Amino acid sequence: MRELYSVMERACIDARDEYIKPENLLRFNDRNVFSTDNKVNLNEIRDKAERNAIMNVLKKTNGNKSEAAKILGISRSTLYVKLKQFNLA
Repeated sequence: MRELYSVMERACIDARDEYIKPENLLRFNDRNVFSTDNKVNLNEIRDKAERNAIMNVLKKTNGNKSEAAKILGISRSTLYVKLKQFNLA
């Protein structure tokens, strides 16, 4: 989530008018997140940020799912759902 927040914060700062445009987001792109046709899918961005956050926290907790859920601010059952969703289980 921090990654998504950072990208959105930088895009807001970079935006010259009242709307965030794809080029504001693409400036900070990760080629695995953004499609090649310059369309930005916020669901893909969110999913990638969530997946990365979960992987990082699990790494820091040596795979302790209870501790990871506490750090992430979600229930353990929600963590299990997300692990399955992102094929991390």
